[in-house]
Amino acid sequence: VATGGKLCVLGEYPEYTQGKKSTQSGQATFSYEDILLENAELSQYDAVLLPGGNPGFKNLLASEPVEKTVLEFFESDRYIFAICAAPLVLSKAGILANLKATCFPGCESDMLCREFSEERVVLDGKVLTSRGAGTAEEFALECIALLGDVSLRETIREQIVAR
Repeated sequence: VATGGKLCVLGEYPEYTQGKKSTQSGQATFSYEDILLENAELSQYDAVLLPGGNPGFKNLLASEPVEKTVLEFFESDRYIFAICAAPLVLSKAGILANLKATCFPGCESDMLCREFSEERVVLDGKVLTSRGAGTAEEFALECIALLGDVSLRETIREQIVAR
């Protein structure tokens, strides 16, 4: 959204999808849509982002539609972003078999990837993985840059008061 793209929150359960929404950030108001994954036209999106956290990643891991979605993005050479334990979803789908990746500490034994890394954020091809909440800032900034706006990434980085 910060990059001028379209944001859509996809969900599997009708009770959690609420239609069009608007929110205020520090510098702008942006709109997004909350829709059912089964109703999404995935070809119109440049990237998919899987959040981590527990039990959220377990729900993603158990979801066949989520697995099909990440496979579609991978096979069509579009960005896949996964943080915390969510890279396990990519591992289960076989996406990481030939890639370097990272995940939340303690989940490594469940990761099937070409090379596991303890780096905070790892990009291999169009798959970006990150370790967890403590790396979320770096992860988000890299997502912005990959979606096409390196200068915006630097502007936001300069405005963050985290250190």
